[in-house]
Amino acid sequence: MTQEGADAAVDASPSELGEVYAKDSAMILYTSGSTGTPKGILLLHEGLRNWVEAALHLFDIGIDQIVLQQTSCSFDMCFVQVFLALCSGGLLCLVPSGSSANATFITEAIAAEGITFTGATPTEYSNWYRYGDHKALLRSTSHWRTAMTGGEATTHATLEIFASLAKQVDHGNTPRLFNVYGPTETTVGATGTELSYLGDFKSANISAGKPLAGYLVYVMDTHLQPVPVGIQGEIVIGGAGVARGYLNDQDLSSERFISNALVPEKYHARGWTTMHRTGDLGRWCEDGTLLMEGRKSGDTQIKLRGLRIST
Repeated sequence: MTQEGADAAVDASPSELGEVYAKDSAMILYTSGSTGTPKGILLLHEGLRNWVEAALHLFDIGIDQIVLQQTSCSFDMCFVQVFLALCSGGLLCLVPSGSSANATFITEAIAAEGITFTGATPTEYSNWYRYGDHKALLRSTSHWRTAMTGGEATTHATLEIFASLAKQVDHGNTPRLFNVYGPTETTVGATGTELSYLGDFKSANISAGKPLAGYLVYVMDTHLQPVPVGIQGEIVIGGAGVARGYLNDQDLSSERFISNALVPEKYHARGWTTMHRTGDLGRWCEDGTLLMEGRKSGDTQIKLRGLRIST
């Protein structure tokens, strides 16, 4: 076919878009595929919308943000980066394929591109600090405003990275550090808080924060009854962000996604009546914040560099 014929064969008329509703599936993310049976999680449009709105408020995102996008689209951290940039009118700085694991490239990009927001796992921040361009990281503190972390347990080592940066700059500007907790089944994160890395932070527990807007977070016993403050139990999450379930796995969906008998009327009216059993252990603190304390006994799931692996 000639080029003229090929051009004529292309239908240039705009495609007709179908109607999209809040409870329609927006995407499928696969997780825990190390056993050969990856789970496809059906995330909903209303869950994504709710999370973006909650995150914009939590991080105080403005229109002048420049967001680093280094995470694979198979990992929900990617959508932190993409949606927070595009939904705030900011800029998205895409890392070339093959460079996302290159700590030197990443740290130089943060400095050269004027990055203001990063979303990364604690392992990534550790790698950037240990193996990246240290001078570039120090230069970045003049414009790097917000660092979000999640995807695996945040430790005092993560706070020490930012504390070390703060000690090496004299202009007083270092990123605000936020910790976000929540499995993929609840759309990116269900709780969040800003962490202080100045002063004596080593003696304090690392908080997972309070529930974000639109989320319901419970700590429950084996009978799915809420436990008192300070008592350990399973973290169970309800609200707008709960996924539809697992693709083509009704048995597992029925086990992990259950009816919420405690749902408030305003949530019930919007159809947010399902909650997800995370398998994570935690407890409430007196100030209403959540501590995450590992996995239930007998559970075989681990986190490695932010990736869920079923052993």
